[in-house]
Amino acid sequence: MKPESILILILGISVISYFFDQLLDYINLKAQSKDIPAEIESFYDSGKYQKSLEYQKAQTQFSFLTSAFSFALSLACYYLVDSGGWTRNCDPSFLMK
Repeated sequence: MKPESILILILGISVISYFFDQLLDYINLKAQSKDIPAEIESFYDSGKYQKSLEYQKAQTQFSFLTSAFSFALSLACYYLVDSGGWTRNCDPSFLMK
């Protein structure tokens, strides 16, 4: 297997993992119920429950932004470092020291 094929495989797995994670977060956010489940209704205050839902929504939306920024930064760093062939042209004995 060529190194380029392995690189494409790793990048493909990273991209698929990122989008799958974002999709799951979105589905979880949309599946939240505004009503308190019957199992915990007697233990939990409805005001606190609504506040926790709002907090989770805000946290998830912020997570979308930070994840996108982190993912884009990772791809940009790879492109900037490897596009010039720096990692391919390094002396392996230098890297092992």
